[in-house]
Amino acid sequence: MCKNTLTILLIILSLNLLAKEVSFFNYVEEYAKGNKLNYSISPDVKDFKFNIFGKDAINQEDVFKIITIQAMLNNKAVLLGGLDSFFKIVAGREIKSENFPTYTDEKLLPDNYQFVRFIYNVSFLDSREITRNLRPILSRNGRIKDEGIGNKIIITDSAKNISKILKIIKTIDTSLTKKYEWEEKELKEELNKLSERREGFWDVVTKQHGLFIILFSLIFLIIGFLFRGYMIRRIEGGL
Repeated sequence: MCKNTLTILLIILSLNLLAKEVSFFNYVEEYAKGNKLNYSISPDVKDFKFNIFGKDAINQEDVFKIITIQAMLNNKAVLLGGLDSFFKIVAGREIKSENFPTYTDEKLLPDNYQFVRFIYNVSFLDSREITRNLRPILSRNGRIKDEGIGNKIIITDSAKNISKILKIIKTIDTSLTKKYEWEEKELKEELNKLSERREGFWDVVTKQHGLFIILFSLIFLIIGFLFRGYMIRRIEGGL
């Protein structure tokens, strides 16, 4: 037990020794210069520092992925511009007003946390139902909406999170799920009909309770007269 604890402490110590604190703005600038890229940072975005552990990222893809991760963790977003050689960084509250690269093919989604838009064509289920159930899975600044006319879903989020969401959608958007949905709907309709019938009878009783009291009083009065006549005839020996 002590040996394992010591090993863990040594690993943590070695990572701390290898850790390098860097400025986000400087890291972005070095990345852009090294790859001859143009970029812009919104005035609302404030610089911050973060730690890089171990060796520096060895390629352009790794560095850009770190930039997108750090931006997302600090309520910012990285967006690619109209040209491949340009990207921009905006604050979280600015995301809604931005234009995003739009994808319709899952295979083309970037393998990082830059913000993009994805359009998914729903095959079997109602896009409104899917949209309502997927909102809790979105990231902090993610958005999802449905286009009822074309039964489409439009997702705006980090590329990584969209990939996860698409896996969930494909799992439930099947003919089998549709079949279960229809069966559940039919069952609910039958239960509602039965409930309405029961409620309909008691509604009549409740609304016409005065009439029912009079009716039952007359019935019991008639029964009382008949029973009294029967008893008198028995006593007189008529029966």
